[in-house]
Amino acid sequence: MAELTWTAEAERWLRDIHDYRYLCAQFLELLKPIDNMLAASPFLLTDRPFFVDYNLYGVLGNYLFNGKTRLPNLKHLRRWYRAMNPEK
Repeated sequence: MAELTWTAEAERWLRDIHDYRYLCAQFLELLKPIDNMLAASPFLLTDRPFFVDYNLYGVLGNYLFNGKTRLPNLKHLRRWYRAMNPEK
């Protein structure tokens, strides 16, 4: 009986790992157009932070909160994130 429990747990763990990787990859794809927008401007809409910048900053903050995820390797997004968070 213990073997069946372990197998079910192992399958759940593998499924969770797959889901995690899939969701991270999907998140990266959704951020690419934003990175492209940031190539032309220091912030999303203007030359200073606007409400949409703070909204995105909050979304990324939630994504990074657990410490296990990292900001995707998107050059302009990383520059923007540093500009939005000058203390770090």
